[in-house]
Amino acid sequence: MVLPVVLLPRTSPFRTPDCMPEGISPAWRLTRQLPLGRRRGLGSCCWYHQGDWRKVSRTAIRLLRRVHRRRTGHRPHG
Repeated sequence: MVLPVVLLPRTSPFRTPDCMPEGISPAWRLTRQLPLGRRRGLGSCCWYHQGDWRKVSRTAIRLLRRVHRRRTGHRPHG
C-alpha cells in the first residue's frame, strides 16, 4: 500500500525544540542548516535526525529504477 507521507503516523518525539524549533524565520532555519550553524551531537535527538537519509534516497532511486526497467525493459540513462 502506498500512502502520502502526511498520513503516516508520527513517532514520538517527532520534533524536539532543541533540534527543530517551530516558528523560526527562514533565514534562521537556513543558518542552522549550514555547517557553521550545526551543533555537535545532532543525530540522536529525534526520529528525523536518527534516520539515514542517504540510505533512504539510495533505496528510493533503486526502487524507481527497478520499476522503470520492468515497465520499459531497459535501464534509464544517468
